[in-house]
Amino acid sequence: MILSGDLSQSHQSFLNSICLTAFAGTNGGLTLMTFYREKQMQRLIVNKSN
Repeated sequence: MILSGDLSQSHQSFLNSICLTAFAGTNGGLTLMTFYREKQMQRLIVNKSN
């Protein structure tokens, strides 16, 4: 069973990996970065409408 603490920890390191990849100038990394940003925006919009 995964604790929410562990989940957020791995999520954080996952984001750090994306950031590092993006800064490395990899197209794939930049694509992931954009994809994540769009998901963040969707989440913000959903939160505002609630």
